[in-house]
Amino acid sequence: MVVGITGSMGCGKTYASKKLNDIANSQGIDVCVINVDEVRRNILKNNADLADLYKKAYNSKKNMNTYKATMMPVVVEELRRLIFLYKQKLIFLEWALLIEDGLDILCDYVLLVSCKKSVQFKRLAGGDLPKQQIRKRIKNQFSNARKLKMIKKLKKPYDVLETNECGDEKYVRCFNNILSQYQDYSFCFFKIPQNGGRVLWEITSLCNYQCVYCIFSCSSQRQQNELSTKQAKKVIKQLKENNFSYIKFTGGEPFVRQDMIKILKYASKKGFDMDISTNASLISSKLAKQLAKIKLKYVHISLDGYNQQSHELVRGKNTFSRTINGIKKLVESGVKTRLGCLIYKNNQDHLEDVVKFAAKLQTQEIIFSFMEPIGRLNKESELISDLSGVQAENILAEIKQKYKNQIKVSYSFANSNEKTLCDTKCPALSKFMFIDNLGFVSPCTWLVDNYPQYKSEISLNNHSLKEVLCCDAFKSFKQYHSGVSKNICPAKKR
Repeated sequence: MVVGITGSMGCGKTYASKKLNDIANSQGIDVCVINVDEVRRNILKNNADLADLYKKAYNSKKNMNTYKATMMPVVVEELRRLIFLYKQKLIFLEWALLIEDGLDILCDYVLLVSCKKSVQFKRLAGGDLPKQQIRKRIKNQFSNARKLKMIKKLKKPYDVLETNECGDEKYVRCFNNILSQYQDYSFCFFKIPQNGGRVLWEITSLCNYQCVYCIFSCSSQRQQNELSTKQAKKVIKQLKENNFSYIKFTGGEPFVRQDMIKILKYASKKGFDMDISTNASLISSKLAKQLAKIKLKYVHISLDGYNQQSHELVRGKNTFSRTINGIKKLVESGVKTRLGCLIYKNNQDHLEDVVKFAAKLQTQEIIFSFMEPIGRLNKESELISDLSGVQAENILAEIKQKYKNQIKVSYSFANSNEKTLCDTKCPALSKFMFIDNLGFVSPCTWLVDNYPQYKSEISLNNHSLKEVLCCDAFKSFKQYHSGVSKNICPAKKR
């Protein structure tokens, strides 16, 4: 969880960060404080061109705008890297210009530190800046009143900490407020947003590949009654109204739909964070350029080997070159591209080769997960890796460090999470759900593989989301869910 700490200079942000850090440590909670100004200084120290821009920044508004436009993307990228590297459960991100510079996109929670103007100037008077410079810098920042208005529009949890006369009890209260918003879903197969919910949407079951491990058992024949463009847009609107904030579009192969770009544009317009999974075989230069104009977290492409043989063993014949060509077109168009590799028996000893190949393709990230015995592989074990989650993590940790300057290496394994800040239950249905191509809804892809009775008996094809969420299957699921242990995935097989 990333907590953004902001406020005008002299309001007490640094002191607040220290106090919150101390409280976390006293409770045995791992925490990290990232001071954005220190990050910025380190970048300037190592980049002569940016340092020269900084020297001229305060000479005019035009210079400042040029400096920010050049500097901030570099800062954001470095902050993303640090946030990814730190395994602490709480990260405090301190920056006076958090809102002005758009760094709120990195935060799950925002804390505005405030005080009276008289207190602010009294504190700053003891520093090394002359009064005139202090007033000039404050003038260049948004006032705390304006910051607060903007924070409220973010629709993220927030708090205001007044530091005029602030005893320890105020910091403890503030920390407890932050903690009350914290939910640790590291035991889940899926990345669950702190704010809102996540939807995995099989937008079509039609696919031009026939992968041996397909979860959804997709087909080369299009099913009748798949949701139309109009129906898909209606569902997107209803998801927004029900506090869902993230959509992952998958298939089948999503781009067999001629309306996929329209659907993505509409979801973006409605304010969803989203990504799309594809085998990349249908990615043309034109399509890649269209995707580059849409606000996507990334395009996710499955690549299960470092050469044709290792990839096509599980993905089918004549799939490797088509996928690689699609990846290259996405990279050339500037689309953030993430590769997904399933660890299975025949590639588990070549994970570094896969990473090396992914880096050579100039993709930004590769994420590993285990091939699991579900879908087409239900009850099959010949291809399933015999590595444990811990063994795989240790192997990938070394690879990640070795290639840190070439590509982001990550992994997604569902583990029990007994050491946590608070008890968290499986997010199925409350903060996560799966929609299939015909509009039937399940609490979770993995769960419904074991318990098909929890799939909705009515469809979004001819019912509203509200009606579907009240169906008999979900009433039964809620009874089952009440008995599920906390901090563990009930569908876990490894």
